[in-house]
Amino acid sequence: MNQQAANPTEAVRESTDLRSLLPVAALGVWLAAFWFLSSESTHRSILAWCVIPLLVFMGRELFGVVKSSRWLWLAAVLLGWQTLSRHWSGGLNAPHGWTVDFLLVLGLLCALLTTARAQAMRTVIFPSLAIISATISAVTMAIFYLTNDHNFADDRLQNIFFYEDGLNAVLTGFLFAFGALIAAWQTTCPATRGFRAVQISATVLSLFGLLTTQSRGPMLMLAVGLICLVAFERKRALPVLAAAAATTLVYLGVLLWVVAGREAFFDYAQRGSSGRFAIYHWFLTHMSFRDVLIGTGMARPLDLPEEVLGWCVQHPHSIYLTQFYQTGIVGTALLFTLIAMTAKSALALARSGESLWLCLLAGGCVALAFDGGQVFSVYSIARIEILLVAVPAAIAAGRNMGLKNDVSHTSGPISEKSRQTQRNLHNHRERRSA
Repeated sequence: MNQQAANPTEAVRESTDLRSLLPVAALGVWLAAFWFLSSESTHRSILAWCVIPLLVFMGRELFGVVKSSRWLWLAAVLLGWQTLSRHWSGGLNAPHGWTVDFLLVLGLLCALLTTARAQAMRTVIFPSLAIISATISAVTMAIFYLTNDHNFADDRLQNIFFYEDGLNAVLTGFLFAFGALIAAWQTTCPATRGFRAVQISATVLSLFGLLTTQSRGPMLMLAVGLICLVAFERKRALPVLAAAAATTLVYLGVLLWVVAGREAFFDYAQRGSSGRFAIYHWFLTHMSFRDVLIGTGMARPLDLPEEVLGWCVQHPHSIYLTQFYQTGIVGTALLFTLIAMTAKSALALARSGESLWLCLLAGGCVALAFDGGQVFSVYSIARIEILLVAVPAAIAAGRNMGLKNDVSHTSGPISEKSRQTQRNLHNHRERRSA
């Protein structure tokens, strides 16, 4: 057996399109369902009975990931601590069972890490998500504002593909921000003019849909992601950046042109914290010393009835506060360590020319400091935290495994400059083959 075949991460790099086709396709369906599938149980069933079992076709790659990925092992420790915390929060008899969440999330992370190196993930699945996001944005805006009795200035856009009355405007905005960032990065890749035009159009449609949701968290996510895109792609990002700026100006112009537009604009600008500081204060002041150390437990309810603060609260509106409240300093330290490891991987990929995962991860991690609940859980109220943070994090970790392996298998000592050159050549070959 040669040295490369013996290395466990080499199995990830050598994955063939034929064996990865079914797992990647199943993952694509599960990811796309975030935009249109309202049934949480059906969404989990796709993961449990389609995505995870199909990993049998990539058994060798999966074994390599499990054996060599320190990121996966740290994530498993975090999931284990979250599961253990159910013991002191009375969650062992929860309807979904205390092991199901652990197994589903761990299986998802294994699937993402194993298929991260498959060409179809980056060249088919994620570009398709951008198109799906843009299409749903365009159709939703047309139906929501033209056929329904909604005012462009006063009524915030809601994804009607999800519920008949529309998905929450903030969650709708996050989905469109995610799609817009993917499309924006695709415009910087080597491709035909037609492909770039399609992706710029997808960026514009998702961005306009995002703006009509009037949600600041998703706007923050997109802004942070675009800053990362410009920082690493530089001149290649200028066309899509100009398109985004023009789209924003058009939206503001239309908003101010509408009779109620000026009022809506000033109301939006003066919205303030939307009660978030009161929510944060309540959760932080209802933690004992033991809770600070080990948390209140993952089974502890996160919703607050209307009589507590004067309005109904479904979650703490911060992934970091949620992690701290439920798993204490221990769980929060594990989460930050995992994010730091992921940031290092995403940064290495961005320096080699693949900045998508850094854009998505940075945008999600910053914006969800003020929104969302549980990240590494398929039972979160909002549902989208795992898409915005865990998915790009796992893919970045998986792709960086192969990148490091490509650089490490060289004969003799190698300088850091040469390593960077090899990374750039490696990523250039992949982008050309796409």
